[in-house]
Amino acid sequence: MTTLIKHHKVTCDLALFESDGQYWVGSYSPFLTHQSSEPPYILLSGYYQSEEDGLQALDALHGNEF
Repeated sequence: MTTLIKHHKVTCDLALFESDGQYWVGSYSPFLTHQSSEPPYILLSGYYQSEEDGLQALDALHGNEF
């Protein structure tokens, strides 16, 4: 199961997630469906070993990359 940790400070199109102990930054995709409760985000960068590392990667993004 994937858990949303934090949205980017500028946009909800970028967010940090945790899946099975791995942290990753995802980008929202309106065309993505999982046929489950998983969030509609595509892996943008990761996998980070700690939440702190993931938050640093998320904060390093400007929020207007897309």
